[in-house]
Amino acid sequence: MASKSKTAKGFSVTAYQGDAKTLLAFNLPNRKSAANLAGFTIQCQPDGQDPYFLFNFLRFKEPGRHTQVATEPAVSSVNAPFHKFRWLHVPGSVHQGTKPFMGPYTYTVTPRFFNDEQSLLPIDPERGVAVTIDVQPFRKKGLELGFTRGFMQSQAFVHHFGLKALVRPKNKELLFDTSQQSGINSAGEPYTFRDEYDWMGYTAREKIFALLQEVVDDKELHVDVFALRPQRTRPVPGAAQARGPGPHPHHPRQRGAAPQHNQAGARGRVREGLRRRRARPGRDETRQVRPLRP
Repeated sequence: MASKSKTAKGFSVTAYQGDAKTLLAFNLPNRKSAANLAGFTIQCQPDGQDPYFLFNFLRFKEPGRHTQVATEPAVSSVNAPFHKFRWLHVPGSVHQGTKPFMGPYTYTVTPRFFNDEQSLLPIDPERGVAVTIDVQPFRKKGLELGFTRGFMQSQAFVHHFGLKALVRPKNKELLFDTSQQSGINSAGEPYTFRDEYDWMGYTAREKIFALLQEVVDDKELHVDVFALRPQRTRPVPGAAQARGPGPHPHHPRQRGAAPQHNQAGARGRVREGLRRRRARPGRDETRQVRPLRP
């Protein structure tokens, strides 16, 4: 795993490269340097773009008792420092929309402290340590990895698509045109079922469709798919019927003439639907933060 480290005034930051994500780890030299430690503020800057602060939804219970940057929301890590010595950043969780930038990212991590009254002190930029690392899908020689983002109950999903987002049409058909509109987000922007699948499936979805497309393009190849607990199954021509002459007109990634079914070829079933798990409305995401211990 590739990593980048930097140390300044005893405070060290290491960035570990993952699959289109970054694990950040922080360390202070001793207990004395961590006295009244409140947490860590993380600023992120994709190459050539404006920087932004990562969000921490475990914010202060009473933000007014602490130094706040008025131009940032209460959940911004400049106002609610991360109460951990590590943080995993997955681009597109809150910022940059559903198709985040891939390339060099600069992370500036700054330790934050309380005063004697346990109120957050203003950020001191001189304490910040910056590291730059590539954020890209994982590839090493002949190995590629892919991961999904998570469940629909995640706050990030709700942020992009809303609490009552549909992941399949109300008629519950398994095969349908995913380019049709699914809903409208809080900014008034329409989104499609494919937008949801692309976001949730992340790099794993890209790998699956690339593999299926490779099989479709090469008549000498075939693929077998084992589908766990399918709700309503049918053969999916084009992607799974590798020996067919062409793609299926309703396949999420293809358009063209429907192929002929070949009994001697591979058979598979691809399920695009996901088991639905809703976010819990009204959940309290605040807590009183106390000084950290190194």
